[in-house]
Amino acid sequence: MQDYRNSLEQLINQEVKVAAAYGLGLEQDSSVEVRVSTDKQRMLLEALYKKEIIDPVITEKDIRDFYTRSGKEVLIRTIFLKTQPQMKPVQIDSIRAVAEGIYKRLQKGELFTDLARSYSQDETTAMNGGMVGSLDYSKSNDPIRNAAFSMSSGEFSKPIQTDLGFNIIKVEEVRSKERKPLDEERERIKDLLRREKGALLSERSKEYWEKWKNKSGFNWDEKTVDTLAAFLKNPKPFFRKGLLDRLDSIPKDYPPMVLVRYSDGQMKVSDFIARVKTMSFSFMGIPMYNKETLKHYAERWIMTGVLEKQALSKRLDRDPKVQEGLKQAR
Repeated sequence: MQDYRNSLEQLINQEVKVAAAYGLGLEQDSSVEVRVSTDKQRMLLEALYKKEIIDPVITEKDIRDFYTRSGKEVLIRTIFLKTQPQMKPVQIDSIRAVAEGIYKRLQKGELFTDLARSYSQDETTAMNGGMVGSLDYSKSNDPIRNAAFSMSSGEFSKPIQTDLGFNIIKVEEVRSKERKPLDEERERIKDLLRREKGALLSERSKEYWEKWKNKSGFNWDEKTVDTLAAFLKNPKPFFRKGLLDRLDSIPKDYPPMVLVRYSDGQMKVSDFIARVKTMSFSFMGIPMYNKETLKHYAERWIMTGVLEKQALSKRLDRDPKVQEGLKQAR
């Protein structure tokens, strides 16, 4: 009880302090505005990522399908024929032919349990007639689960190829499970699907940015990049003071030079320096000493600005989640 009281007192103290800060007008303080603007940019980019990348890949239908299938569990048997990564296509085709032969024998009425004992190479299930046990629907990119949860009791599948080999499965029983309403499960399911489709989402993000670069005529001035890289050449990663000291000694004719141009803007060396001064430095320092590193940081800064503008043009600052996030940030 004392722990509860301590926690409650901390929450009350925080609320009292926030109320006092508002009473003094500190929500207009410049340091608060800087912090909030940083949070706003992050939330706008997240909202744009959701709208342009996630939503086209993870649809409402995907979420509902996952929810429907996760409302049951299936009891399955399997006949497994193993393949090896180093096998040649002709060897894999030979194993495929064996699997298809077993499937045809099942169609003619032979018992699944007998064929599993005779042919399955899954040592843990073969002697039990291929009995695997109950499966939950926990992932949508598993071909075994997708087949099992689309079948009825008593059905068996055609050979299913995976990285490990070929499986023929039989659904022994389908059981219902208790679960929360869809509205309560939607975000959890969406997070699961995001993790499953991480590689695809990453690829779509790259395509999105490359499309903008091509459309905007994004073009590096390689001579300027070479000049700045040569000036910053250093055998070790820079710590903050070392890098800022180096930049403070930059020749006067460097800052006006243009690093990169695009349709509605450009980044000069002076812009690059200004952004470096706002960076957070890691404990290991910043390896700002070659062309690729310079381009990486410059493009990243340009990208966040461009994408923030796109989010604003799509009025994502009016998104309820962004509004609530800004309220909490402030």
